[in-house]
Amino acid sequence: MLALVLALLAVPAANTWTVDDDGPADFTQITDAIAEAHAGDTLLVEPGTYSGFLLNKRLAILGRPGVARPHVADGSAVSAQSFTLAGLDFDGLVLFGASGRARIDDCRVGYAGDAGQLFALAIESCAEVVVSRTLVKGSEEYSDSHTSPGGEAMLIRTSNATLVTCDLRGASGHDAGFDPVSGGPGGTALSVSDGSRAVVAATRIEGGYEGYGFIFNCHDGPSGNGLEVFQSLAVLRGAPGAGGFLQAGPVDGICTDEVGLAIKLVEGTVVMSGVTSDLGGVENSGGLFIQPAPEPLVVIDGADAPGAHKTIQIYGPAGAACLLAASFTPEYAPLAQFDDNLWVGLSGFFVLVPLTTLGQAQPITLAFQLPASLVGLEGLSIEMQPFFPGLPSAYVPAESVAGNVAEIILRF
Repeated sequence: MLALVLALLAVPAANTWTVDDDGPADFTQITDAIAEAHAGDTLLVEPGTYSGFLLNKRLAILGRPGVARPHVADGSAVSAQSFTLAGLDFDGLVLFGASGRARIDDCRVGYAGDAGQLFALAIESCAEVVVSRTLVKGSEEYSDSHTSPGGEAMLIRTSNATLVTCDLRGASGHDAGFDPVSGGPGGTALSVSDGSRAVVAATRIEGGYEGYGFIFNCHDGPSGNGLEVFQSLAVLRGAPGAGGFLQAGPVDGICTDEVGLAIKLVEGTVVMSGVTSDLGGVENSGGLFIQPAPEPLVVIDGADAPGAHKTIQIYGPAGAACLLAASFTPEYAPLAQFDDNLWVGLSGFFVLVPLTTLGQAQPITLAFQLPASLVGLEGLSIEMQPFFPGLPSAYVPAESVAGNVAEIILRF
C-alpha cells in the first residue's frame, strides 16, 4: 500500500471551498457554494444547519470528521453524473440518473431530522453507487401521516449499488386513534427493484417496529419487512467480526403479533451467506440461495483525520488465493470469469496485491496510513476490491467470486 501513498503526491489539486453557516467561510449555505463551484471542486462543510440542496454538477461535499456534524435540513436531491457526499446528516436524500461513480460515506439519513419521505434514501437509475458507513432510518413522520406503508429506509431501483458496513432500519408503524383502530405496519428496511443489482456487505437490515393499536392498547400492527427484492439481484454477505444482520421489525410480544418478513422475493435472486437472520419468515417466488459457508468480503475501518490509520480487513475461506486491486480511478465494467463487475480502475495507476485468506473468523488485516496533510487531496477516493480466482460463485458456478468494492475517502 506504500505505492498508493506515494502516488497521492502526483494527484492534481482541485479547487476547494469552505462552507460555514456562522462563518467565516467562502459561503454560508451549501446551495450558494454549489452555484459558484465548478465541476471537480470540493466543498468543505463545517458543523451547522444548512438548507436542503439540489446537486447537479460533479462535486465532493465533505463534512468535517468529529462529533458535531453538518445537518442538511429537509429533503435534498442529487442528479449529477458523479459525486461524493461524506460526513453529512440528511433529513432525506434522493439520487437519480448518475451515470458515473456516486459515493456516500459516513452519512446519516433520517436521524438529525425527518423529511417525511416514503424512502429516507432513494437511489434511482444510477450506474454505480457505493454507500459505506451510513445509517438510514425510515421516516416516522411518513408513518404517522400514512396508515400504510410505514416509512421505509432505502430504495434501490434500476441501479447498481454496493453497501458496506451500513445500518438500515424501517420506521415504526402508524399509531392508531379511533380510526383506524389498529396500528400500522412498520417500514421496510431495504427495497431492491426493477432490474437492480445490489451487493450488501457487513450491513444491518431491520424492518420497522409494529404500530400501536387503539382497542387493545398495545402494539398490534405488523412489523416491517427487512429486505424486499423485485426482479433484481441482491447479494448479502457477512462474517464473524465484520457483521451482517437481517430481520423483520421487532414485536412487543403482548398482543397477537404479526411479524413481518425477513425476505420478500418476487421474480429475482437473493444470495445470502454469513448473515445472521433470526426473526421473520421468507416469501419466495424467485431464487433464494443461502450458503452454509460465508463468501468473501472486505471492510475498511479507522478514523478519517490526516495521518490516521485505516485497517483493511479481507474475509475469505482459509487458504483461498486472493488478488486485492487498489486504485484512485473507478472503472465499472464487466470482468470475465467473475460474478461481479470491476469497480476499481485497472487502466491507470493501480496496485495488485496477491494474498491468501486465513478464514472467515480471522481476516487478513492490512494497515494503511493516511497522509499527514490532506490539503488539496480532500475528496479523493481510494478504491479497493478483492478477487478470488478459482473460488466458485454461489449463484454462477461457472464463474469465480469477486468481493465487494470498498473505498477510503480523504477528508480534512
